Amino acid sequence: MNSMNSTPTTIHQIVLFYRQQKELREINSAQENENQQQNSKGGKMEQVYGIKNSTCICSPMEIRLSNWIMEKRESGISISGFQIKLRAIEIYNEIHPNENTETERNAGATSNQMALTTACELPWVEFKASDGWLSNFCTRRGYVLRRVSSCGRELPKDCLNIMFKFYSDLTKIIQDNSCKKGQILNIDESCQYLDAPSQYTYAVKGAKRTVVYTTGAEKTRLSGAWTGAADGKKLPIYLIIPRVNELPNFHVPNNVMVTYRSDSIFNTETIISYAQRIVLPYKISQNYDKILLIIDSARCHLTAQVESFCVENGISLFFVPPGLTNMLQPADVSWFASRPQQQKH
Repeated sequence: MNSMNSTPTTIHQIVLFYRQQKELREINSAQENENQQQNSKGGKMEQVYGIKNSTCICSPMEIRLSNWIMEKRESGISISGFQIKLRAIEIYNEIHPNENTETERNAGATSNQMALTTACELPWVEFKASDGWLSNFCTRRGYVLRRVSSCGRELPKDCLNIMFKFYSDLTKIIQDNSCKKGQILNIDESCQYLDAPSQYTYAVKGAKRTVVYTTGAEKTRLSGAWTGAADGKKLPIYLIIPRVNELPNFHVPNNVMVTYRSDSIFNTETIISYAQRIVLPYKISQNYDKILLIIDSARCHLTAQVESFCVENGISLFFVPPGLTNMLQPADVSWFASRPQQQKH
């Protein structure tokens, strides 16, 4: 309990600290409401703290199971739903031994094992760890089924110091140069497939085949650069279309600048083209002598050619630290935060 009250100093400790605090609240809430829940539910279910319309048969079991999952994932071990259900049954039977195992438990259990069985005051029920329970457990505890990947976005070990330095340096640059809000820009690139049909569709039950006709452009990717100013102005979108020749009879919207390239990717050439067609016209139209452009640390942004072009044209680049764009990049935090959810609909 002393570790609970100590002040966390690292990101890992902060996560563990708040997770432990939440688990303590869940246990205390379950114990305080036990009598009322037993009257309304027959003593078999308890309401999970902070989650509406979600019940579990044993909070201590789910807490231990959640800790087990965290330990496995921290070790890089893959966990299937089947493994979670088996482990849940094992933990539940340790906490709630049924009548068949009562004699065996009393005969050979240690003091620690005896303590486990008294961790939950709710009576034993037949717990099967069904698929429905697994789905509800994941919802309650914030777990999702993820595709295994060889790389991921991990926070740097000293991310708190890096974030503090990022904000301190940015503030100093803005103050030293007396930058107006309109002079502070942020750019972020993103891609979108031209035709991305869902892998699922509603159809008549019992149909042998479910065929979907597409445009044939499922793998055609459009790349774009979105730019906004700190005062709320939106600059034109810089769009790369994967074609050598221009599209016939294609009328480009007023807020879009189009360039045609066979690869549809951002590199040194396209970044300089973006600055020429998007940033410089804005700088001239607003009569600014300089522009502060906040940009991520992608390789194509760090080249000597890009730096030279920006210096010659009064564009100061300020880079978001690698691995922290999801927390420090304004575009990721605000503009693109809701896009994945919108694309589902």
